[in-house]
Amino acid sequence: MSQNAKLLFVLKHGLTFIFSACKKDKEDDNPPIKNELLTALNWRMTANSVSSEMPVYDEDGNITGYSGDEYAQMETCFKDDLTKFDTDLTVNFGEGATKCDDNDPQTVSGTWAFKSSETMLAVNEDGCTRDVNILELSASILKLQYSSGFGSETYTFAITLMH
Repeated sequence: MSQNAKLLFVLKHGLTFIFSACKKDKEDDNPPIKNELLTALNWRMTANSVSSEMPVYDEDGNITGYSGDEYAQMETCFKDDLTKFDTDLTVNFGEGATKCDDNDPQTVSGTWAFKSSETMLAVNEDGCTRDVNILELSASILKLQYSSGFGSETYTFAITLMH
């Protein structure tokens, strides 16, 4: 093989390798769409904070203090609950291994939809729809925020869920 033929062979195969590697890199740069991230696996709450601290009650219903860490105040039976968003726009809320009330169903279903250019979720369960802001959605973390009124107060909740 002549020197020019060898050079052309190396260039041709080298450029093919470079362009195929660039194409592969470009495909890797396309992150999964939000629908894929949301529906991939079950989500479990790992944090729940509230602005404007809420009252903490004892077993007799007396206020013992105030806290912004709602997760720390939750009963253990809520902490293993799972949420699964499905591609058919249903959402299932599962009780996990421990139930707070043995008479509660193991799973309650509802529906979900993206809103506002996929920056919000509308979750409907038992005829009640709540709009929640998506603060973060990645392959392993879902952070949501919503406001809710109790009496004359409005509280803003920030919830973190993970796989």
